[in-house]
Amino acid sequence: MPELLKINANTGIQTRAVIDIWDDPAWTQPDPPSAEEVDAAFRKHGVQLAKDAALKALKDSNISPSSITHMVSVTARNAGLVAREIGISPTAERILLAGVGCAGGLAALGVASNSARGATYRGKDVRILVLRIGPALFSDGAAALVLCNGLALNETIPSRFSVLDHWMGITAGTHDALSYRVTAHGFRLLLSREVPKLAVASLKEPFQALTENDSPTQRFPSDFHWVIHPGGFSILCDAQTALDLPNDALEESYEMYRNRGNPSKDVIACAFGPGRTTEMMLLKRLM
Repeated sequence: MPELLKINANTGIQTRAVIDIWDDPAWTQPDPPSAEEVDAAFRKHGVQLAKDAALKALKDSNISPSSITHMVSVTARNAGLVAREIGISPTAERILLAGVGCAGGLAALGVASNSARGATYRGKDVRILVLRIGPALFSDGAAALVLCNGLALNETIPSRFSVLDHWMGITAGTHDALSYRVTAHGFRLLLSREVPKLAVASLKEPFQALTENDSPTQRFPSDFHWVIHPGGFSILCDAQTALDLPNDALEESYEMYRNRGNPSKDVIACAFGPGRTTEMMLLKRLM
């Protein structure tokens, strides 16, 4: 705990969301809690966080839980608890991603997008709930969104972004730079000091691939707003330098980093996971 507090004090993060477990002696002892205690805490706190995020996304989308056709979740355990809590149909297709780490949000959105494209090809309408829940080094939280294909859209559903393309790749020789090991107490994170440098070095290849497929004319990083996984202040600063981005291109990323662990532009979203995996997505802003 002292080491974590020291790291947190030097991050530059102003506020963070943390589950209130400080009065529980299981989490303040010298030895880490058991896997059973971690699971109990997830059921008590994590399910409620995920439920709140999912219901907010559904309300924002004007879509009822019972009309969801697919659910793509990123968590350390089965998301069926959340599905039952919010009223997802038992016949909804469910996909669970594990081991994708901090890249989980974009990985889940990529899987959802591919499912929606496949359904469109078959002439089926789909409404997919994408859900992310888990602890992080800098904060705890949950996030959710609803992705629909064109066959499911109507005038009551607000359309904010369209997924144009998605790229995923693992940088050669980086499997041990960021990885997990299973222990008696749960997952142990192995994190190299080289991760920020490796993450920034992996940005140009997927950007070029996505933009070359999207447009016959050359597009530059400064043509987009960027939403980069705020895995550390150095990642954001070094990415801005490497891509020669103006300050406003990373405005949302810096704000998210400070407060949570020109909007007309299209968006490049990027996240980094174990392996060292890079997930990048090209989004078109619709509102």
